Amino acid sequence: MNIKQISKRRDAVAYQRVSGFTLLELLVVVGIMAALAGVAYTASGSRISDSKLIAADSEMLNIRAALLRYRQDNFVFPAQSSAVDAVFLFEQPGTPVVAWDADYQRGWRGPYLHSGDSGLVDIGDGIGLNGTGSPHAVVAAAHNRQRAIPDPFVAFPVDVNDDDGKANMAAICDDSPVANDACLFDWRLLGQSDADDPISRRGRPYFLFDLDSEGAREARVVSLGPNGIYESSGLSCPAAAGGDDIVLCLY
Repeated sequence: MNIKQISKRRDAVAYQRVSGFTLLELLVVVGIMAALAGVAYTASGSRISDSKLIAADSEMLNIRAALLRYRQDNFVFPAQSSAVDAVFLFEQPGTPVVAWDADYQRGWRGPYLHSGDSGLVDIGDGIGLNGTGSPHAVVAAAHNRQRAIPDPFVAFPVDVNDDDGKANMAAICDDSPVANDACLFDWRLLGQSDADDPISRRGRPYFLFDLDSEGAREARVVSLGPNGIYESSGLSCPAAAGGDDIVLCLY
């Protein structure tokens, strides 16, 4: 064996040593990659959650501004059919609300919010206009097709018999399109009726509580937060929200 052959053999051995990985080394590399993937996924999930919280804050500030503009123009809020009823921000209510009068600087001059921001939602009648009770409960009959504004925390509807809203959060509630009596927090598009199929997933509606409590100044906008469950029953302004609910006082 000459010097050239020895040199080539040494080079081949060296190449084999540096070009391969042992099983242990491969397992270590795979473990590191899995850990990094987990960190990236967690960070991404956190960013998505944070972006929705930021969106909710922005939307609630817009709703608050619209409510204050409405009150400035009309002096008082109209009677609501439910705590999520925001139709007066999009359409002129009936008597005693009048159209805008430039001379008296009074009257309805909306819409105060864009129509595309709303839809029709069903909620339980167990929730009062002052925030007591539960929108997940049906006492007499559900408030169907309420003109409301969805928050960014997309969730499935829940069964009408689910008093706390915690059940059936991971599957579509099977509603009867004709009767529309099986689910709560199911949404329909503007102009649709009970006979139309609901939207499978959408955010929970924003609640407008105590709009008539001018003296007590307890009016507030409430989002049910990421978990979609009402956890602020009986709270007023100023007060910390219950659970992960988000509360914005009007005044």
